[in-house]
Amino acid sequence: MAELDWARMRELARELGFWPATTNPKDIERHRRLNKALDAAPDLYKVAKKFAHLHRKAKRTVESEH
Repeated sequence: MAELDWARMRELARELGFWPATTNPKDIERHRRLNKALDAAPDLYKVAKKFAHLHRKAKRTVESEH
């Protein structure tokens, strides 16, 4: 079994936000790619703001039926 490079593991933990199971360059690149995609994805607030007009219309329709 190979010795762990603890300095490298700490560096990756700071960068990725978790301790990776491996320091394989392909795995690390995959983690970086996934983290970048997650950072670019819209959060719930942005999604709710985008579709708020639909919620308001539906609510008005239901209230007017009563």
